[in-house]
This record gives sequence, structure tokens and C-alpha cells, in this order.
Amino acid sequence: MRLNTLYRKMLLAAAAFAALALLQGCSSPEGGSPAAASSPTFDEVISSRRSIRDYQAGTTISEAEVRTLISTAQDAPSWANTQTTRYYVALSEEKVAAVKELIGPFNAKNTANAPVMIVSTFVTGRSWPSSASASAPPTPAVPTASPSTTS
Repeated sequence: MRLNTLYRKMLLAAAAFAALALLQGCSSPEGGSPAAASSPTFDEVISSRRSIRDYQAGTTISEAEVRTLISTAQDAPSWANTQTTRYYVALSEEKVAAVKELIGPFNAKNTANAPVMIVSTFVTGRSWPSSASASAPPTPAVPTASPSTTS
């Protein structure tokens, strides 16, 4: 496996672990929030990791909570501190549906009832040191626009 691909998978895993830790603190349909006093340790988050494939209808997540998730994910290390990850967020039902049209039927089924869709991308040409660019694996074409939140 190429180093660039391995790095991307590690970064995605770190972001997913951060999201899992914070999703447990998302608002319930009744609007309640759990106390922050009982935050799990990193080891507890890793050992209790799970893949969510069934979202509870009616559950909501606020833009502020999404911003906290992304901010935490951005704290994960990046190759040579290049900060190549960009996040695009769909909050409204219309935008979530538009993203689901792009991810194929299998993933759309796995995200049924998800209140928000967060798309993670990478800036092209910045995820490998320039001194090694001749031997670097190719990176896919990805938009280089700033991260955005779409309502």
C-alpha cells in the first residue's frame, strides 16, 4: 500500500474516532445534552469504536455541534503539518439528499435518516513533501475551495 494512501486512511480513521466520541454528545430529539464531565479516554473511544449504519429518525445535530466535530477532527496530525483536509457539510434535508445522490445506493442506504452529511476531501498536490514529488503517488483531483457549511 502506498504511503499516501495509508496516511489518508489513518487521517480518516482519526477524524472518525473524534466524530464518534463527539456524536455521543449530540442533542437528542428532546434537545437535551449530556454532561461533559464523563468524557471517555482515547483508549475507551478506540476500544468501543463502531460503524453507525442506522440513524434514529428525528435526531438532530446543530451547526455548532458540527463545527465542534470538524474542529476536533482538524486537530488530528497531518503529513508535515500540511493541513490538506477540507470538510463540506450538508445540514438541510435538501442538501443531505443531494449528497446521497452522489454516494451510491449502498452508502445512501447506510446513511438513511442521518441528520447531516460531512464530506471530507484533500487538497491536490499538498499531501506529499515537495522534495519527494517526483516519486510521490498521484493524488486525485479534489476541489481546493475553503471548507464550507451549507444549510
